[in-house]
Amino acid sequence: PWATRIACAEGGRLTVGDHVALNCGVSIDVWHDLRIGNKVMIAPNVTILDDNRHEIEPGAPLYNGPTIIGDNVWLAGNVTVLPGVSIGSGSVIAGHSVVSRDIPPNSLAAGSPARVVKSLNVPDRWSHRFGYERNDPAAGFWASLRRTFAGDPNAALASVEKSVSPNEAGRDHESVS
Repeated sequence: PWATRIACAEGGRLTVGDHVALNCGVSIDVWHDLRIGNKVMIAPNVTILDDNRHEIEPGAPLYNGPTIIGDNVWLAGNVTVLPGVSIGSGSVIAGHSVVSRDIPPNSLAAGSPARVVKSLNVPDRWSHRFGYERNDPAAGFWASLRRTFAGDPNAALASVEKSVSPNEAGRDHESVS
């Protein structure tokens, strides 16, 4: 397996939401501003960039604004997300796609360059990663036991205790025991 690589240059800002899954071989380069929402799945060998790093022609901009991946997005294997694009919440990017322009919410995009091939019907409180029931895993021993015996691969989420730090009111934090 390949290591996951996250490089954040001095002055760069990487914002990652809750319940984000990174697989092996993921490469993330942050030079300016990259934002990844909640419940995002990033499959093997995905590359995410926020800077072109080299001019294509003299005077070409290297930075086109933040790269934003919305909530509940699934980036399938070998996807490349180029600088300055936004991927809307609820979207799925098919394997081997190159995202070079904005993708609207709740879209299935594929190809190089990635184009919307289908509009998705993603209901509220449903996620690509957890489905309905596991969006907000029930707490407690019995709920954890039910998930474990049901063969739920996300059963470990039941052991997560949520606590809010007084220094950061309104922001959920997790501590795993």
